Amino acid sequence: MRESYNVFVCESVLKEIREHAKPSPTEVGGVLLGDLYEDVGNIEVLGTVRAKHAISKEFKITFTAATWRGIKKEKRDKFPDKDILGWYHSHVGKDAQSGFTFADLDFHQKMFNKDWQVAIVYNAAKDDFTLFKWKAGRIVGDVILLQRGYATENK
Repeated sequence: MRESYNVFVCESVLKEIREHAKPSPTEVGGVLLGDLYEDVGNIEVLGTVRAKHAISKEFKITFTAATWRGIKKEKRDKFPDKDILGWYHSHVGKDAQSGFTFADLDFHQKMFNKDWQVAIVYNAAKDDFTLFKWKAGRIVGDVILLQRGYATENK
């Protein structure tokens, strides 16, 4: 188990998340896809799959069984060689926070508990992204290391 992984995010991934979240008055989300390089401690986030069947509210998103079926099918059909590296979701409203809520933390600990799994929170009100990753067994906020170039397409 590593203390922490370096996380590189393709800039088009942030654009995909922003385009998914900006028009919505409720939280939206999905999973982050890419490549895991355990031997050198790096992950590259290259694309997303939207959580199309999630229950979305102003302050919470819930991934249902139908959500997971849709995500797994789209990943298998369109991105079979990519790993699910984590998840993303938005926070909305003028008082939106950029950090994890208790519900976010609980979801991440249950569903994305491998030491290389990450989350990106997009604060739509501030047009601001925050990366969360595991470090020494704890979830911490971190800077996003941008990477130009290749990204999967989510149409």
